[in-house]
Amino acid sequence: MTVESGGPIRVRAPGALPSAARFGLVGAAVGVLFPLGATAALLYGHSLGFSLDAVADLQRTELLLWIIDSAPLALGLVAAFAGRKQDIVDRTLASLEREVALRTKTLEEAHAAAEQATRDQARAKNVFAGILQNTLDSIVVIDSQGTIQIVNDATLRMFGFEASELIGRNVRLLMPEPHSSQHHDYVARYLETGQPRIIGTGRRVDARHRDGRALQVHLSVSESRLGDEVTFLGVMRDVSAEIAVARERERRELEARLLHRATTLASESEDIDSALEQTARAVCELTGWPIGHVYQRDPDGGDTLHPTAIWVIEPGADCDRFVEATEKTRF
Repeated sequence: MTVESGGPIRVRAPGALPSAARFGLVGAAVGVLFPLGATAALLYGHSLGFSLDAVADLQRTELLLWIIDSAPLALGLVAAFAGRKQDIVDRTLASLEREVALRTKTLEEAHAAAEQATRDQARAKNVFAGILQNTLDSIVVIDSQGTIQIVNDATLRMFGFEASELIGRNVRLLMPEPHSSQHHDYVARYLETGQPRIIGTGRRVDARHRDGRALQVHLSVSESRLGDEVTFLGVMRDVSAEIAVARERERRELEARLLHRATTLASESEDIDSALEQTARAVCELTGWPIGHVYQRDPDGGDTLHPTAIWVIEPGADCDRFVEATEKTRF
């Protein structure tokens, strides 16, 4: 009989006698044959014929033959006792072999499960690495001290660094002041209070390129905890171009409104000075400037711009020195 996971188990075949019975039969057989042989030897030694009467005479005269005749019982008992011991040994060995086989099977199953888990982990790691490197947005993973653990290729392109220049460095390397100096306090305060300011949300923040120029990015941060270990994953998208486009659109819209306003004011004004003053006032209102001034070309036909007496000054604005400097300036 065998088991699936390993070596054979010794068991008694169906219908087979236990060792005690087998040993007893063998002992009894030996005990029977031994007296017969001994009786035959005595008969031969006394020159007696082989007959029942001769055997009876020996039984009466030879004490040794009584001892020999008891051999079947003695040998059978001894053999049965030895067989009983052997049965106990066999059962013990069979039990041990079954236990070893069971534990071997359990270990093999555990080993197979561990190998499968290792393969699954490696596959998941490869999938994550593929997603990480093919994502267009910048991804940066840091620990609770702000040390950069992982960056993807988009981060290197966005900030102009090599991976070796970022891994192991503090993430404040990617931030302008004052956030660069205060970032450690931000993280420590969150870990202490559990009150997030940006974690779980997204906002537009300033970042810093390797060459020092400012970047406008949209940042979202998520948190991961494994036991006592805390990591943060930041996803950044460069929105500098979007902001530039939005500002250009606002500028064009402002210019269009100013042009329309200036045209309207010019048609409604009684003279040029009044039209210029109303236009300067409209520019200040639309842009939020506290002060406005009008320059005119040289009345003699030159290309130089000269200051005029037309000023639009918000009440309470402290601009005396600006006015004085402007009136002395030519373009």
